Amino acid sequence: MPSIDSEPQAIKPKKDRSPSFPFISLKMVVDRLIAYEAKFGRHPTPASKVGLAWSMKPDSSQAGQTLAALKSFGFIDYAGSGEHRACSLTEEARNLLRAQQESVKAGILKAAVLRPKAFANYWSKWGRERPIDEVCLDELILKANFTDSAARTFLRVYDESLAFAKMADALAHVEDVFSKF
Repeated sequence: MPSIDSEPQAIKPKKDRSPSFPFISLKMVVDRLIAYEAKFGRHPTPASKVGLAWSMKPDSSQAGQTLAALKSFGFIDYAGSGEHRACSLTEEARNLLRAQQESVKAGILKAAVLRPKAFANYWSKWGRERPIDEVCLDELILKANFTDSAARTFLRVYDESLAFAKMADALAHVEDVFSKF
């Protein structure tokens, strides 16, 4: 039974949370992968230290989100949990970094771009010729419960990632500004 002196607890409103998706594009993930490999090589690395590879505070949320993006595209594996969680490159990541033939790299990128569940889901719905932004935003916000900001970020990251993997050459609204890595 509550005491008479206790003040009522303020009820915090539930925070809107969008479905999970990588917050950076596949191109940026590959750039981060190259920096990670240059800093740590093949050695398992404490998850709390990976930000060092990207000139970020080691255990910052930005470093954590970047690590999650590498994981979602299939380039990082975890071992252990909590403060003992370690990260290492997947075989797929090592193959991408070591491949000599552009066709091998392209195959790895095409598989990686569809690993995030949200990307695979909307690729199966939209394919190479996704609808215009307004139609996609309605789908994401009204049906999939994305926030407005997250929906716009999702479309940008989705488009940039597909263009980098050379899967979206029919998307008229995406410039092909990505050079080979």
